[in-house]
Amino acid sequence: MDLIVNNDDYQTACDNWLKVAYYSAYSGRNSVLFGNVPDPYNVEICVHYPLFNPVHYLHLYCNGEARTQRLAARGKWTADSIKYMNARSEKLVQEANTSVPPIPTLDTSTTSPPQVAKLIKQWIMKNLPK
Repeated sequence: MDLIVNNDDYQTACDNWLKVAYYSAYSGRNSVLFGNVPDPYNVEICVHYPLFNPVHYLHLYCNGEARTQRLAARGKWTADSIKYMNARSEKLVQEANTSVPPIPTLDTSTTSPPQVAKLIKQWIMKNLPK
């Protein structure tokens, strides 16, 4: 997704993102999209969204301490933007837990990236159509 955002036009980028995924799926391939949904863009209002069924969501989460360390290490995050992201993340976890059905949350706070990748793969394989 980061490669197709131009001029902070996230919604158009999201529309294009789903268009590419749709044509890939139309060729008989399963589509797995990774991105920050629904902020800063909303995947559910994209033109091609109704063509995907079923849609599964997985929320990747890390605690505030881990997120602060990770964002600070990137070098371009201010204290205020990190504070905002920590608050936003907590809100997203609450929304995931109270949505119907609940959105599964994978806590990556102390999990290595290779292990997180394995857990995501397991989740994907469990949710693929039979």
